[in-house]
Amino acid sequence: MRDAGSSAKEVEQTYRYAGVLLRDVVSAAKPVEKSRYDLRRSVVVATASDGYQAVFTWAELFLSANGDGALVVFERDGAPLPADEGPLALVSLRDTKSGPRHVKWLTKVEVRGISN
Repeated sequence: MRDAGSSAKEVEQTYRYAGVLLRDVVSAAKPVEKSRYDLRRSVVVATASDGYQAVFTWAELFLSANGDGALVVFERDGAPLPADEGPLALVSLRDTKSGPRHVKWLTKVEVRGISN
């Protein structure tokens, strides 16, 4: 975000989110592996109502610190998400740039295998 009164000066904004870890959502769905390590060769795709998608690898969510910051959220700063974000959204708090994997109006989370 940029401060409206300054030219190109970066302003950091901090939010407090309430939600659940994306990896907990995936785990609760109990994805089935046909073969050993299938899940390690998969991606998790979060889709918005307008078709926008963000992708995480299974390893990123379950085996790295990035998974500690991938959240399905329903509140920001103690209130429901604003109308332009929908009742559910996905945020990736560990990314160095937060915008590309911020999925507003989250409608679907899928686990997809990657073929060799």
